[in-house]
Amino acid sequence: MSSYKKKATVSLRTARTPLELRLIDHQFRTVAYGMGTLEKKVPPGLYQIEVRAGNSVRRDYIALNPGEIFSKDDIDLPVETIAPVAGAENSHESHGGPTEHLSKHPNRHYGDGGRLVLIFRNVGQAYQKPIDISSFQLLTDSLNLFDDLPPAEAETGDGILGFSGDADPGGYVLRNHTEWLSKTRAAHGESLGADLPIWVEPDWITIVFLPAFDTRSTPTLRAASIHMAPLWAGYQYDDWERVNAAAELALSGLRQGRSVLRKNMLDLLLNQKFTNPMLGIIGAQAMLLQPKPNWSLFDTVRRNLKKLVPTHPDVTALFVSGKERRGIEQRSRVRKLTFPPMLAAGYRGAIARDAEEPGLIVGDSLADQAASRLYQQGPWTLWEPFTFSTETTVDTSVLADIAEIERMVAHPTTPVSDTVSQLWRSVANAPETSVGALSDPEVKHVAQFVQQAAIEERKHGTRDLSAGYSELEIKNLSKTIGLPVSSVMRAIKTISEHGFTGKQ
Repeated sequence: MSSYKKKATVSLRTARTPLELRLIDHQFRTVAYGMGTLEKKVPPGLYQIEVRAGNSVRRDYIALNPGEIFSKDDIDLPVETIAPVAGAENSHESHGGPTEHLSKHPNRHYGDGGRLVLIFRNVGQAYQKPIDISSFQLLTDSLNLFDDLPPAEAETGDGILGFSGDADPGGYVLRNHTEWLSKTRAAHGESLGADLPIWVEPDWITIVFLPAFDTRSTPTLRAASIHMAPLWAGYQYDDWERVNAAAELALSGLRQGRSVLRKNMLDLLLNQKFTNPMLGIIGAQAMLLQPKPNWSLFDTVRRNLKKLVPTHPDVTALFVSGKERRGIEQRSRVRKLTFPPMLAAGYRGAIARDAEEPGLIVGDSLADQAASRLYQQGPWTLWEPFTFSTETTVDTSVLADIAEIERMVAHPTTPVSDTVSQLWRSVANAPETSVGALSDPEVKHVAQFVQQAAIEERKHGTRDLSAGYSELEIKNLSKTIGLPVSSVMRAIKTISEHGFTGKQ
């Protein structure tokens, strides 16, 4: 073989934590990928080695000659963590101390039974820079103001503000009025403001870390890190270096929708569930991204979490997400969801399962109404702020056959033969129909789907909706649109009453 055709060999290995390794050629194509190790024969040329751990990335360039063996077995990358952890690249002792103190000595009193700690901190190079939290509010699970978080009442340090309060167990919502996120359910545009659900479990501390980066003085919800600690122990600044590195990697994988944890790192997360159940939940959700999850291990982790934090919505979501992944049809004997899970992957899994088990997500609850307003940025559940209402959207007596639709909530596989078909055909006969003026997100999602079905009907010239829409089932609508059954039901009622004119 002539020398110019002889391939070079690249052999890479990380020193401690298994990091993501990627080999990229001169045309910016990934030619090899590995977790902790990478070995590949490649043509001579210029390559980029990308090393990634969560939000931390380093890129190096190498030029390979024909037949060359490039070997590096001590690759390391200090992991940047949102939580202040001893040994992390962006950790500062002046942040770890106040966090540990606040977790053990609350400076507010919201109730009894659990504790909520909010830590706003600078994680960039200018970690002493002041933080602006004027846009943040803590709300109740009905989205009423609970605490406006005045900076003057926070415990402060260099580049850190903190609040800590004993609290009644249950759901709370942290709102940032200036969060800048792209709308995932809109055709275009962006929106200011986002809500983050937070759950406080009896006898546990929920600790929410919110980072501000060098470019902005206002912390962001989408890069949050959420942990738990026993009420009697508090946060331990010195204990979590490798554990937090694993957590950051797992959250990065959940953000990207792929598995990035090797077995030893996953085991490290799962083994922390007894002192930090949130890590167990994150690790178990990461397992669901694997091509072939170890279901025996998954079930063991889930059962242990249920014993540790039995009322946590993320544990319910974990259970039903596992059933959905395995295709188990048996109805779940779990707590119904009225409050959204904190992890976005768990919330999506619960919504998908609700199509099979209508009522799993309780109608008119926050878990139901937030579903149509979700953002899809970051691993945590975030939605566009709205005013919560438990009032029925429309009078159920509007149509003579609306009762039939309501009965289908209990039987989601029954074809929606009359009312929905009438909706389809009314749109099919009105080509100029527009859904642009509809303001309620769940109504708009269903209306857009109905309109697309009508377009398909006109395109294929059918009257029996055979072009992929003949089995008009509530379950199918719920799964296709990605909303709970009760949300789809409300939308159908609204459309039935008001049509597509936008006059809600």
